[in-house]
Amino acid sequence: KVAFWICGVLMPLAGLMLMKPEQDDGNHELLQMTKLNRWAIVRGKYFVLWAVSSLSLISLLPYVVVRYFLGGVELWQEMFCTLSVIGFAGVVCAGAIGASAYKSIAKRIFVFFLFLGSFSASSVIVGKSCTFVTRGEGITFHVLSSLNALSAVVCYTLLGLGIARSRIRLVIQRYELKPSRSFLLLLFFTPFLCGMSTAFTFGYAGMIGLIIMSFAGLNVDKTFRAKHLPKPLHY
Repeated sequence: KVAFWICGVLMPLAGLMLMKPEQDDGNHELLQMTKLNRWAIVRGKYFVLWAVSSLSLISLLPYVVVRYFLGGVELWQEMFCTLSVIGFAGVVCAGAIGASAYKSIAKRIFVFFLFLGSFSASSVIVGKSCTFVTRGEGITFHVLSSLNALSAVVCYTLLGLGIARSRIRLVIQRYELKPSRSFLLLLFFTPFLCGMSTAFTFGYAGMIGLIIMSFAGLNVDKTFRAKHLPKPLHY
C-alpha cells in the first residue's frame, strides 16, 4: 500500500506542474518551430515522469523476491500487483500532465478529477461485469480482465496526453470546436460507451468501448497537412 501511494499516486502528481512553464514562457511555440511536433513534446514529459515512478517501484522488487524465498508472499500475485501499480501510475501521469495544460488552478483540479472519475467509472463497469460473468476464476477471467485493464490504461493515457496536446495547438480555425473541449466530452461519455459495449457483449468485452475511445482520442485533434506542396508558377 505504501508503494502504491508513493509510486502510483504521489510521484505522478508532479505532472500537474509540467506544462505550465511551456505555456507561460511560450516555449511550446519555439519547440514547434523545430522538427518536434505536439505529440513529441507531450510524450517526452510523460515518459520521463512515468519512468521515474516505475523505476522507483521496480527498485523495491528485490525485497519481494526475498520474501518469496522465505515463504511470506505469493510471487505471481505480487507481480500482478506491481504491473497494476505501474499501469495506474501511467494513467495518473497522463491525467496530471493533461490537467497541467490549464493555467487556472480551479480548472486543473476540475479536469484532473473528471479524468480520474471517468477512469474509475469505466474500469469498474468493465471489470466488475467481467468478474460477474466469469465468476472471477478460470483462464477466461484472467485473459479478459488483463485485456480490460490494458485497454483502460491505453485509452486514458491517450486521452490525458491528448488534452495536453490540444492545449498547445498554435492555430484553431473559427469553425472548429476547441480540441480540449472535445477531449472533455470524450472523458464524460467514455463510461457510457463502456456500459453499452459491456451490455451488448453480455459483460465479456467491455474493452471494445475503450478501444473505440482510444481511436477517437488519436483523431479528434488531428493536424491536417497538405501531402504535397503546390508547385511554383512559371510566368
